[in-house]
Amino acid sequence: SSFRAVRQTRAAYTQLLLAHGDSGSATVGGRYDHSQTFGGFATYRIAANVRVAGGARLRAGVGTAFREPQFYENFTTSFTVGNPALQPERTASFELGASHDLGARATVGASYFAQRFTNMIDYTFSSRTPDSANYYNIARARAHGVEVEARATASRELALDASYTRLWTRV
Repeated sequence: SSFRAVRQTRAAYTQLLLAHGDSGSATVGGRYDHSQTFGGFATYRIAANVRVAGGARLRAGVGTAFREPQFYENFTTSFTVGNPALQPERTASFELGASHDLGARATVGASYFAQRFTNMIDYTFSSRTPDSANYYNIARARAHGVEVEARATASRELALDASYTRLWTRV
């Protein structure tokens, strides 16, 4: 199938590095997008990390985001039925973490994170009728989890990384 569609979006953003050094860093950023189709959206991100003792660091971040539907989600193609009524996705998230250097060649760390979605865009293989849309908005969804990681540098040519993530979601 073929179709013609035009969508114009303009955006501006700024990011400031508030502090940077061996003892820690902090950044703050903001963005404003204006979509011809969906209107205006302001988003932000704030993050920091700080050395607390020896090789130990704490980090935290919080932010928001949005995502416009893609053309293939709004418009029908050869393989899917688009949904022109889709609304943009919105999210809010945060994370807290800690890491510790084990000498000069190894680091271990752990993080907790959470994210809340509004109007999340999802896909379904099994439409109710042959002409029903494959894409739809989920009113709300939440995800949170933990991640643990380890990194070791065996030599200049060899680094070993391991990580484990446990994720819980609720729609």
